[in-house]
Amino acid sequence: MSSSPYNLRSRATSAESGADQTAAAAQAPAEELPAMPVGFSKTAFPHLRQRYDWDCGLVCCQMCLKWVNKAQSFAAITSRCTTQSTWSIDLAYLLHGYGIDARYFTITWGADDSYQAIDYYKENLVHDKARVNSLF
Repeated sequence: MSSSPYNLRSRATSAESGADQTAAAAQAPAEELPAMPVGFSKTAFPHLRQRYDWDCGLVCCQMCLKWVNKAQSFAAITSRCTTQSTWSIDLAYLLHGYGIDARYFTITWGADDSYQAIDYYKENLVHDKARVNSLF
């Protein structure tokens, strides 16, 4: 892991195979994940709509921030996460930047070259790879 001010943890290690990573993630004990707060209600959780086809993760972070009374405008969030090619690790760093103690779990360490075959990543993987890998 890189030395970062954030307490981001990953289940994957560069030595694990994809199958090993998937099996390890599937066997993660439930007690490692925080319980929903007492009185949590799906209807009480703030719901916001996406504006674009690329901002789902950012809007999810915006809803989470609003839920914990740290509401931010979409403009404020996109000023901190300036790419439209948002990866899940970007979202973890974004939440940590707002003081949220989020845990980041993944079965893939960094930007995998095989993602080039997936339409969503195809156009930006070459540009994203160094940035994303530096976050691990």
